[in-house]
Amino acid sequence: IVAEIGEEANKEKEIGNKFYDKGDYAYAAHHYSMAIGINPKDPKLYCNRAAALTKAKAYDEAIRDCNSSLKLDPKHINAYIWKANAFKTKNELAKARYCYEEALKLDPSCKVAQRAIAKIIKELESAEVKDCEETVKALTKMISEEPSNSNFIRTRGDLYRNGLEKYELALKDAGT
Repeated sequence: IVAEIGEEANKEKEIGNKFYDKGDYAYAAHHYSMAIGINPKDPKLYCNRAAALTKAKAYDEAIRDCNSSLKLDPKHINAYIWKANAFKTKNELAKARYCYEEALKLDPSCKVAQRAIAKIIKELESAEVKDCEETVKALTKMISEEPSNSNFIRTRGDLYRNGLEKYELALKDAGT
């Protein structure tokens, strides 16, 4: 009976794989769901469906499937990768980074996770610089309206020094 269940679930999975390869992610997810209905204890099936759901832009459902996969097999690296991909696409970069790091704990040589973490770090740094630049602009405007406010000047100087590494401008503010 166990072998029959495995064979039936595998047939549905293979059909799902064919639809996935053709880019028909909805039908792929449907067949992976059929496979899960037959064999709900196979973590790979949830991960396959998560991949199809991610491609179909059903990110929350994909994350749920990855969680189901990880409950069945906490060392299923692909579940972490697809969960991270879904979070990254949702622009939840801290959660994505965490999932990629979990994948790296399982396989330190995982190139997908290594590259993704490097890219996320760059994106986060870029966002921080943009936020600093916007804050500096706002502070500059406030300083022009209230030039004697040393708190504005000191805060802008700190941003120049620490956030943007524009030391000459920081020194100029320090001399104000």
